[in-house]
Amino acid sequence: MGSIYKHRRGKANESKRWCYTVKIEGRWREFIGFTDKDATRTRMVDHQRRVDRGEVGLVDPFEAGKREPLTKLVETYIRRPDAKGQNPRHLVGERERLLLAFHEMGARTFADLDIPRAELFFTKLQLGEVRPGRPTHKGGKPKPRKPASAATVRGYKVTLKAFGRYLHRRGTWPNNPFDMLQAKKLTAADRTRVNRALTPEQIDLLVQAAEIRPVQEWRRTHPNASAEKLESLRIEGVFRGRIYLTLAYTGLRVGELAALTWGELDLIQGQEVAEIEARKQKGRDDAIVVLHPMLAEMLRRHRKECSTASVRKGRGPVRNADKVFRVSSSLLRWLKLDAAWAGIGLCDARGRSTTVHGIRAGFNTTLRRNATDPSLRMRLMRHKSTDLGLGTYDKVEVDELRRELGRLPVASALRAAAGAESVTVPVTVRSGPTGADAGRSGPFDPSTRATTESPNVAHTWPSRPPLAAAGRSWPEPTAHLQNVGPAGLEPATKRV
Repeated sequence: MGSIYKHRRGKANESKRWCYTVKIEGRWREFIGFTDKDATRTRMVDHQRRVDRGEVGLVDPFEAGKREPLTKLVETYIRRPDAKGQNPRHLVGERERLLLAFHEMGARTFADLDIPRAELFFTKLQLGEVRPGRPTHKGGKPKPRKPASAATVRGYKVTLKAFGRYLHRRGTWPNNPFDMLQAKKLTAADRTRVNRALTPEQIDLLVQAAEIRPVQEWRRTHPNASAEKLESLRIEGVFRGRIYLTLAYTGLRVGELAALTWGELDLIQGQEVAEIEARKQKGRDDAIVVLHPMLAEMLRRHRKECSTASVRKGRGPVRNADKVFRVSSSLLRWLKLDAAWAGIGLCDARGRSTTVHGIRAGFNTTLRRNATDPSLRMRLMRHKSTDLGLGTYDKVEVDELRRELGRLPVASALRAAAGAESVTVPVTVRSGPTGADAGRSGPFDPSTRATTESPNVAHTWPSRPPLAAAGRSWPEPTAHLQNVGPAGLEPATKRV
């Protein structure tokens, strides 16, 4: 057994804590104990016992990780090195999902985690019986949670599996307790919300509403509002309208636009592009976004106005490292207010919602309506394949389908079956072929048809020759023919 002692014992600078020694792999090593000698002796005995059990394989190397509180491990997971390039909002969402899951499962450490508790949590999540969400703003009330959709449940399962996988690979846990969870593959039937594609005309209405609506509503609720406050609201609306326009004519995602800096924009006339860094892209790949000339002109004006406002505040002109737009986290809420005020509505007749990502869908749909080549559309949308552009992001309206059906030729049988003489819907029916005359293989066309022998010469077919008389192989000519000699030059003479 080891020894218990104090350093510099009996001297003025005597240590306050007792020390003890433990024999590890044949060598004595010193450890610091407590100020109480008996407590130090108990710790030494326990330490020596654990060392002896470990040397014969009886010590659990994951004991410390199993005792670690889950809340602390969640913070370790969120601050992991490979999470630096991820969207901060995504990390916040992962943290909230993990904390909610562990709270509803009643789990505090690794020993409290098992599949039955996780399945019970998912059942409560689907029924909407979990604790309310946090307030969206300071002083707000907790927001009740609605019954979770299939996509939400799948997001929780993916997050839990990734959390357990990270701690298992890190060596904190002996295994992944959530490895048995199966994340359901989503289908079209699992969708609870579909984005509507916003057209250029609707974007115009949104831009106008962004500038006018805040001023009118503030003046209505604050009759004594100052002119400075109203002007600031108008300027904020103008900037929000420019965000709408940039999203509508570039197809950028909201996160990409929020991280866009002036240094990534090349606004030289005739070379207007945006070179977005790979770390800001969803696909983690460098991309070049070609800018519309009118949009580039708007961005030049926007930078000039931002520089003027920055100089007025004493910050100096805008630098290349500054963000192009300050995209608020409440952009979706502002968009819905602007859409309702402009008469666009929060959803269309088919139940598709008005969302910020619907602007990107509208960009793709407008390209398709302009007959843009699918491969070029894929590059403008910055997709890996044409499947997304032809499927998810292509919003086809019923009127478009009806217009294409109207271009089909209508058969006579369908016209007769529908009673075209009495229907109220105008039907365009082509006239069918007529019967052939006697002795002909097709109907007679009185009009002469021009045929072309060369690019510069055209003639008409001659009429059919008349029938020959009896005893002749060729019809007798009716015109008077002049007699000519054998050479064809002198008049013919009478031969005997």
